[in-house]
Amino acid sequence: MAVIWGEKIGGKHGSMTAEDIAAFITSKVGGGSPAWKASLLTAAGNVLGHDGRSNGSVVRHNGKSIRHITTGKGAGHVTLFFTLEPGEVGSVIGVGSHHDEKGASYDIDWHTPGWVVGKRVNL
Repeated sequence: MAVIWGEKIGGKHGSMTAEDIAAFITSKVGGGSPAWKASLLTAAGNVLGHDGRSNGSVVRHNGKSIRHITTGKGAGHVTLFFTLEPGEVGSVIGVGSHHDEKGASYDIDWHTPGWVVGKRVNL
């Protein structure tokens, strides 16, 4: 099980739950449709279940591979971007969605200021 460190519900920093991750992302991009909210919570749970070994890319942030998980379909789908290496503490660094059906291009709705990326990223 992954440890994702960040701002928890209530403002303190610590090991986040799926609900903490969803609330943090919602605070950055606003609320979405009920389907989007459900996808976000599922994606957050999937990030917490990640082992830091798959869904990585050659793109790096602070020396770590950027990983991503997409859940949902159509307008309700969401992609979370995060850093996580096996045995290390990770961070959620962005949220967005697939740009098109080809799957390798993503529109970015929010990203941490330290991740230098535009409104679209190719992984």
